[in-house]
Amino acid sequence: MSGFVRTGACACSPSPSASPTCSTTSSSGRHAPMSPPPFCAGGEVREVAGARHETRRVAGMTDDQQQEQAVAGAWARIEEWLERHAPRSYRMLPPPAPEADIREVEQELDLTVPPGLKAFYRLRNGTGHPGDFGWTPEPDTGLPLQGQETAWLLPRKHGIPPVQHLPYWDEGPHTIGRPDDPMVRYLAFAATDRSGLYGLFTDCTPGTGYGRIGTFEEAGIPKLGVWSSFADYLIEVADALYENRGVEYADGHQDTKVPGLVDQALVWDGPAHPRDPEWTRFA
Repeated sequence: MSGFVRTGACACSPSPSASPTCSTTSSSGRHAPMSPPPFCAGGEVREVAGARHETRRVAGMTDDQQQEQAVAGAWARIEEWLERHAPRSYRMLPPPAPEADIREVEQELDLTVPPGLKAFYRLRNGTGHPGDFGWTPEPDTGLPLQGQETAWLLPRKHGIPPVQHLPYWDEGPHTIGRPDDPMVRYLAFAATDRSGLYGLFTDCTPGTGYGRIGTFEEAGIPKLGVWSSFADYLIEVADALYENRGVEYADGHQDTKVPGLVDQALVWDGPAHPRDPEWTRFA
């Protein structure tokens, strides 16, 4: 079951364009990310340890519907922030992914994209201009021919590419952590640059681990269970953005990269030693 709705005090953040998003506040007032359920596929992927939390259903809604609603609400909050504070990032957001493209990727990779990530693609076909990932935009997207490298707007400078791009990352969904078990299905959906060597993936293997989020890196062992779902991840990103802090992980540690701006574009970086001299922390 998804972990983004928990027992405890519920903090709802209404948005004019989406249903309210619910996540549970901790004693400190923050919406802590959920810990993962037990990993059942075994072998090649390292599990991230974290405290267990109870979950509860929202009456009258399936797990898939809960995930879809949570993603819509969290992304609406992020877009609202971008429109207000990072207009260059906002202007480069693409339109929704065609449903046919989502189905084609699922068929090509022989997997089912988890509902939260699929819900995101039905809102936006990535986090920025296709050109940032090496693709030319289709004429009907309404985007300019060239990107502005604004797609890397998620923490750790992760960007989500157009859904059609997912099968073509060299170190992506075909190779991550599954050399010994042909039944395992991992889908890399975000990376720090167009090479796709470092980033985030989701477990598309049917079973109790379905939909969990992990991290991968070149020549490293993928870590599964960093978040229990894409909805949990996106809620934490939105909370960190509005609280002007680094994201918190399931194992309790907090990222040192915080929200900032480079020429009206959102970039997460470290205040002590930012990579871009033009970067300024958001205040």
